[in-house]
Amino acid sequence: MTDSTPKIGFRQLPLALKLVVIWLGLLGFFDVIEFAIEIVGYAKDHFLNFGSLITAIIFFALAVGLINKRDSARNWTIILTGFGLLFVAVLLLLVFIFPPEASYGLIFLNIDTPLSKIQAVGLLFLSAVLEVTVLYILLRPSTKALFTPPPAPVPTPQEPT
Repeated sequence: MTDSTPKIGFRQLPLALKLVVIWLGLLGFFDVIEFAIEIVGYAKDHFLNFGSLITAIIFFALAVGLINKRDSARNWTIILTGFGLLFVAVLLLLVFIFPPEASYGLIFLNIDTPLSKIQAVGLLFLSAVLEVTVLYILLRPSTKALFTPPPAPVPTPQEPT
């Protein structure tokens, strides 16, 4: 028995691109959770940061754009990932410039976690590897071909009758 519904959207994507879409969805999900934590803390400090909500919307829009095979979503993801990689490289450079007794921290879901220097270097290195992997997946010729529309069929000349 054959499946009568065509497989469209997420199921059509290659595995590597599915992982990029899942990663963007997770980043958006974590930003939504961070915004929810800020709403809960609003009564205490009367300050609401909409940055996490805006980035969540951007991540979800990029993920949906990649699922719908929009080349503009692929281009924006490449641009934003490139900026993220540049930011991680600057942070990695700053970790080596700061004195050895400097303290580092990671803020995840509004929870500040202290890190040692080796933990900060490891976290930034893993982040850089992830960003390079996303860039590699999006810049591959096979992925680029997936986002380009198929060529228009050339009309065949009609024979005179």
